[in-house]
Amino acid sequence: MILAVTSDTHGRAFTIPPCDIFIHAGDITAGGSLPETAAFAGWLAQQTQAKHKLITPGNHDAIFQQEPSLARHLFSGIATVLIDESIPIDGVMFHGSPWTPPFMDWFWMMAENDLAELYKRMPEDVDILFTHGPPYGIFDTGYQAPHVGSKSLGYAVAHRMINHHIFGHLHHDGGKSLYSPQETHLETTFHNVAACDDAYKLVRQPLIIEI
Repeated sequence: MILAVTSDTHGRAFTIPPCDIFIHAGDITAGGSLPETAAFAGWLAQQTQAKHKLITPGNHDAIFQQEPSLARHLFSGIATVLIDESIPIDGVMFHGSPWTPPFMDWFWMMAENDLAELYKRMPEDVDILFTHGPPYGIFDTGYQAPHVGSKSLGYAVAHRMINHHIFGHLHHDGGKSLYSPQETHLETTFHNVAACDDAYKLVRQPLIIEI
């Protein structure tokens, strides 16, 4: 199975390579408006090189939080929107979640104690996890802070059999991957796939992961 994964494209043009599953881990848009989101949905509908398309929102993707039914309708028949939801594809369990700890004044943000309760409800059998934000201490160099990732998310990953954890949010650490053995299972490989740099210039195309 070939995955093509990205995040933080912020309305910039990019190319989806041929793949079985395309994943966008949030910040599809720059401002989160309805026209901007609809334009991306229309473009994504034309990308037939991916057999399956999975997306979760990010902190810029306002319409998904303000008008969730409308946002899902935009992608109906085009992509599967996962907001703290899972889907099995060819025997592999995927789970998408948009949340990050509070970070300036954006969307899809939640305090750590609430995130801890949320991630407790994540299924145990997730193989591929994609979240907008990173776990604490892994590719999470933040604005005016050494780390802005979620400790609750890190705990949840460490206690599940997750093979790949895909995220973005922090542009500075985009394009980095790390294999990290966990105490409770064989391995997790972490990927920050943010496509834009700190100046919001698109500098990375989707990462290919073969599983």
